[in-house]
Amino acid sequence: MKQSPKLPPQQRRAELIRAASRVFERVGYVEATTENIAREAGVTKGALYFHFRSKEDIFLETLKAETEALFALCAHAVFVTHG
Repeated sequence: MKQSPKLPPQQRRAELIRAASRVFERVGYVEATTENIAREAGVTKGALYFHFRSKEDIFLETLKAETEALFALCAHAVFVTHG
């Protein structure tokens, strides 16, 4: 596996969340593995576990990120429409 470049921890964490989101969308939570997520992000499983305790932990973080993005989109739509 070709390793992705070294990134600051917050950037790596964000990339792992984006990769996990793609994997969960493609195969669902049950079929997703931390190995799939790490491969999608171009990192080792050890790197994934440096940032997240478990598949459940990264799943909850993907839900949080997607909920925040949806909330921001809705808030923007309301502001543009009624602002």
